[in-house]
Amino acid sequence: MRFTKVLMSFLLVLSVSLSYGQDYLMHTLMTHTDSARSVDFSNDEKYVYSAGYDYRIVKWRLDNSENLVYLTGHKDIINCVRVNSKGDIIASAANDNTIKLWSAKANNLTRTMRGHNHYINSIDFSKDGKNLLSASSDKTVLLWNLAPSYSVQRVFRGHTDIVRDAVFSPNGSYVASVGEDKTVRIWSAKTGKLLQTAKDHNDIVNCVAFSPNGKYLVSCSDNDDIIIWNFEGGKITMKNHITGHRSNVNTVAFSGDSLMIASGSDDNDIKLWSVETGMQVASLIGHSDRVNDLVFSKSGRYIVSASDDKTIKVWGPFQFDESIGALMQQMESLDVSDEDL
Repeated sequence: MRFTKVLMSFLLVLSVSLSYGQDYLMHTLMTHTDSARSVDFSNDEKYVYSAGYDYRIVKWRLDNSENLVYLTGHKDIINCVRVNSKGDIIASAANDNTIKLWSAKANNLTRTMRGHNHYINSIDFSKDGKNLLSASSDKTVLLWNLAPSYSVQRVFRGHTDIVRDAVFSPNGSYVASVGEDKTVRIWSAKTGKLLQTAKDHNDIVNCVAFSPNGKYLVSCSDNDDIIIWNFEGGKITMKNHITGHRSNVNTVAFSGDSLMIASGSDDNDIKLWSVETGMQVASLIGHSDRVNDLVFSKSGRYIVSASDDKTIKVWGPFQFDESIGALMQQMESLDVSDEDL
């Protein structure tokens, strides 16, 4: 099996490297009047939602770059916008200390939730859509019940400084959080118990993400680095320590097949990395200022990014996820081992 993973990692690097230098930039979306802070795809990949320093959410059509509607209501910078798994609810979090829920179909505000007493830096829906996480400058992470109560179910306390990001594990059993205390923390979502504190980063940790298959975690920091972690039973162990960006790394995301990581940095670049080897396989160059947020589309064919250059950029279509993922499944079904060579 180890040989299979090494071979597949090589093929993954080769497949993307063969396309290295091609222009993957599909669209540049320009309606924001100030820095674009956050972005997400609709599940059907027809729309992009973006938000930032101009206090509004913009809904775009992916096929023709047209902005359909502005969602307004926040009174300060919007730090995060996310779409739930069903695709019918958009959530936004802002420096006005509120979380707002919006109807994706009707394009209107449905609810405002208050619980933090400082800026809210990130939000994340559970996969089943029943809960929401929020990370705040008040040093806490809140777990919210959504319909029908829309109330705080649990408070995670332990960070000693601003919490930059918090996310659910794919099965909803765990929470990972990171922040300005330079730690990565793992919690039980059910009990709120702190299970592990990792101090391997040497600077502010900006973003954290679970792989869709639940086997890995990734985090990034102001030390210009990325750490890929093995994740099992509520514990993390370091898998790969990646360097390659020339400045702070602000955002990281997994592809849908858990084979690739994308990262965005103050150096204006987006880089793609192999999860298995930690090797850089491509760079997406086009932003003229820091990259604040990025996500893969559900299919893995597209990446969308938000930047201080006031633009949203859509990249793709990528083919390596689908082809390499299928090839890996075929190889694993053969159960090739070192002894077979």
